[in-house]
Amino acid sequence: MPVEHPSFKARKFHRAAIVFCAVMSLLLIAAVPAHSGQRHRIRIMTANAQERTAVANLGMAVEGVDLSDDSVVIRADEKTLRKIEALGFEYFPEAQTDFPSYMSDYHDEQEMLDALNGLTAAYPDIIEEFSIGATVEGREILTYRISDNADQYESDEPALLVAAMYHAREHVTVEVALDFIAYMLEGYGADDYITWLVDNREIYVIVRVNPDGHTYDVDNDLPYWRKNRALTSLPYCIGTDINRNFEVGFGGDGSSSDECDEVYHGAQAFSENETQSLRDFIFAHENLTMAVNLHTYGGLILYPWGHTYDDISAQDLLIHSSLAGELARTTGYTPLKTSDLYLCSGVAVDWEYSVAGLAALTIEMTGSNGYGVFYPDNSIMQDALEKMRPTLQKAAGLCADPTMVLGAELWRLSAAEDSGTVIVAWSPIVEGNGGGWNVLRAPAEEGPFEQINDTLITLGQSDYEFVDDNSRRQVYWYKVEYAGLSATQTFGPVSADVEFDDDVNDDVNDDIDDDLDDDLNDDLDDDVDDDVDDDVDDDLNDDADDDWINDDTGDDDNLPIADDDDDDSAPTASDDEDDTSNSCGC
Repeated sequence: MPVEHPSFKARKFHRAAIVFCAVMSLLLIAAVPAHSGQRHRIRIMTANAQERTAVANLGMAVEGVDLSDDSVVIRADEKTLRKIEALGFEYFPEAQTDFPSYMSDYHDEQEMLDALNGLTAAYPDIIEEFSIGATVEGREILTYRISDNADQYESDEPALLVAAMYHAREHVTVEVALDFIAYMLEGYGADDYITWLVDNREIYVIVRVNPDGHTYDVDNDLPYWRKNRALTSLPYCIGTDINRNFEVGFGGDGSSSDECDEVYHGAQAFSENETQSLRDFIFAHENLTMAVNLHTYGGLILYPWGHTYDDISAQDLLIHSSLAGELARTTGYTPLKTSDLYLCSGVAVDWEYSVAGLAALTIEMTGSNGYGVFYPDNSIMQDALEKMRPTLQKAAGLCADPTMVLGAELWRLSAAEDSGTVIVAWSPIVEGNGGGWNVLRAPAEEGPFEQINDTLITLGQSDYEFVDDNSRRQVYWYKVEYAGLSATQTFGPVSADVEFDDDVNDDVNDDIDDDLDDDLNDDLDDDVDDDVDDDVDDDLNDDADDDWINDDTGDDDNLPIADDDDDDSAPTASDDEDDTSNSCGC
């Protein structure tokens, strides 16, 4: 039997070792989760240019070199990390403490907290901060109540919930939530409608449902992180998708049981601190009637169901689709049933609707012209802010009774006298998709009311005014009527229950007095003229009687005597008449 050469045995062992290592490498590669292409920003400690060259040869671009400590900054995927470890280099995560320059207007964790602390300090009477729970990393899930009595829960006031940052890479949602808080606080006392909403609603805003994921995404150079940071059974697969962890439809289509998948639904429904905290908060606030969940970046307004292609009940479908359509007016987004996009199970809107009994919507925000990315620049973010201010304000108005979206509802109606006219003013929370407004008037509160506008008043205004040219001295009652395409609604009545302007009354009284004086003077003049005429007639008659009657005393000297010789001394008959025409009788 031939003897093997020692060097040959060594080579065989070496080859076997190589094969073994190759097999193990393949096994390790196979074990790397599907998302191992994700890159981590790290700082590698090197000693000289040669070692830095070795790092550069790994195939990842060098982002920076710090010669003060001979370190190199790169973004490495899982495969590259293994190579770095094999070379024996020491490395550390390189946290990015701010957004890149094109996202400089966004808030990282500390900037967000500073902004919120500033707002709560500036408006302590109308905003209250509290926590609804804590995450696995110890961050509080901060919630903000906006109301006229913000330091207390007012169960008799209807409430709206706005919840942002379910998914860590959707940073626009944080900015919209923060901006809406500032918008409502700064508008209180300056804008009539905002003031009315704060006085008559409770508005709850959760700026970050997923604070751990948000901070991780910012601090790690925006790696498109989606989930929270809870541990799983696999140390290299972190996190659960919060918006797949609710119980309605849990574990169904559009979610995954694979802990490494982005849509991993968790070990069971409500397994996560974040969903437990949100559930308990909603159950503890029975005045909540409506929830708006903020996401990016589809340009959609979604309503239940998500876990099935079936529709919710016909009436509820009408309400939800109408709510989505109403909010689409100010955003330009497309209203859609969630499952018409694709099936997604265990989502917040399905649970909020079917278990909590809320009107529930998801708004997928995007920029102008439908452009959307997870990390949009400052200008696109600003566009979302401008669209969402009136949209969330509209939701706050509607939350008193979401069914009001099927018709019209007002938050203000008044009638006031102004210089002899009455101005009827009204402001809608919502108005229907067709028809218009009429103004009705009556002389008494119980009516009868009659329309006083000539043509239907066109829809689409935030505030309406109608001027009733009525200067009579009388209190009138007014209603406004929404004349919809299929039904009408009447609001009121209100009255112009104020005294007319004194100056106007004086002028009217003066005019009336002048007219009366003129009439009286005319009557007096007529009477005087009649008396004068009567007196003149009497005098003339008396004179005539004195001249022509015979004197019974027989004094002929007092009678007119015809004298042919003296025509100037007495009246004579005309030459054409008989002399007997002037006889005094027979």
